[in-house]
Amino acid sequence: MPRTSHQSAQSNDLDFVQQPRYSPRKTPIPSEYEKYKGYRTIDGYQPLIHKEIDGAGPNLPPDLDVDDPLAFFQLFFTDEVFQHLQKCTNAEAERRSTSASWGERSVKDLKTYIGKNS
Repeated sequence: MPRTSHQSAQSNDLDFVQQPRYSPRKTPIPSEYEKYKGYRTIDGYQPLIHKEIDGAGPNLPPDLDVDDPLAFFQLFFTDEVFQHLQKCTNAEAERRSTSASWGERSVKDLKTYIGKNS
């Protein structure tokens, strides 16, 4: 229950947490220059100046359909990547397999496994 203005500063409410009372700052807040006034400089130091880069942003192919999530996926998972995954998957399966039940997996099998059937 919130306190009204006529209630005293003391409360018997177990959930009541008295707010701290802060006194105003006695010294002014230093400016950015004054904050570092006591530090010595390094001879020959030049700060790095960042210049605006023209044309900054994603460098996407001009024929990319930006509304197609599969097109973005194919930017990272090319056919060469799938061929590499196939080679590594089959090599690891051959190394681990003790039975003859493992069959070679194709690129199409890997694409089907991740849900890309094209």
